[in-house]
Amino acid sequence: MRIKRDFIFDPSLVLYLPLYELDGKSFMSRDAYGHLCTVTGALWRPNGRYFDGSDDFISCPDAPSLDYTANTIEIWANIPAQTHSGSQINIGLAKTASYLTGICYRTHATVPTVVGWYFLADTENDAKYSFHRFDGDDSWHHIVGVFNGVRTSIYFDSILKDSATEDDTWTPNNETLKIMGGVDGRYINGLLGEARIYNRALTPLEIQHNYLATKWRYR
Repeated sequence: MRIKRDFIFDPSLVLYLPLYELDGKSFMSRDAYGHLCTVTGALWRPNGRYFDGSDDFISCPDAPSLDYTANTIEIWANIPAQTHSGSQINIGLAKTASYLTGICYRTHATVPTVVGWYFLADTENDAKYSFHRFDGDDSWHHIVGVFNGVRTSIYFDSILKDSATEDDTWTPNNETLKIMGGVDGRYINGLLGEARIYNRALTPLEIQHNYLATKWRYR
């Protein structure tokens, strides 16, 4: 029996994690690739997985399908205000050890708290990023980061919040994909309902479609 999906479910969808359906200490992703994901600490709840901000995360080994030169990362997350005092912590998904590639929450004593979309190459000087001021509000938000090969963009609840262009190129890496923490010993407190990675840049209309098609679960 084929399950109908209201959001965009096409060959470009390389990772799909409906965490509200996926309990247990390990599970397979619900895309065509069946990535094996391992849970460290994060507790299952009917609306997703809860991460305590101390040592919880989910990991997924590297695979060729997760190496891309353009992509979209899309999540539903509920993030309260954080007490971390420095640097960035991934929410959603990040794919490098020393440099984050994904959606992350950044808090620092001298800069505003933001949610950023980072697409980094082999050094921090090659970073492509977009930011949205966000202090955490303990509410569900649809957060999307897009990189089309040249420009990064970040959307909150289908609304474009920031976009930036740089000339650097991106080189895929073979690091483990980590979800809601575990990069450089940094973890975030909150809930993650679902996550998707596409190996192409979704259009603004497609992002709005996915938001409207899935928000009934969280709003």
